[in-house]
Amino acid sequence: MMRRTARFSSAALLLAACSSEAPSWPRLIETRIVSHYPAAEVMRADDALSIRLNGRVHRVELGPIVLQCNRGLSDCEHAMTEMLLDLGKEPR
Repeated sequence: MMRRTARFSSAALLLAACSSEAPSWPRLIETRIVSHYPAAEVMRADDALSIRLNGRVHRVELGPIVLQCNRGLSDCEHAMTEMLLDLGKEPR
């Protein structure tokens, strides 16, 4: 668990240092999705991200994830992991 948190923190720091775009929650979450699912196409929309993955389009609301991330690293990691698992689920 600590290793993944450190990896995410490292990615966030690298993003902040290397990008001309200011760090933001949408950008950090987008980076996490693309690092986990390289084939994903992520588009920003209002307070959500639209993700095209495996021929399907998913909408990820940013508000609940950001709230969890503001509570601390372990809550943030849990929210991110749940989001990534939901994206990978096959439709019923």
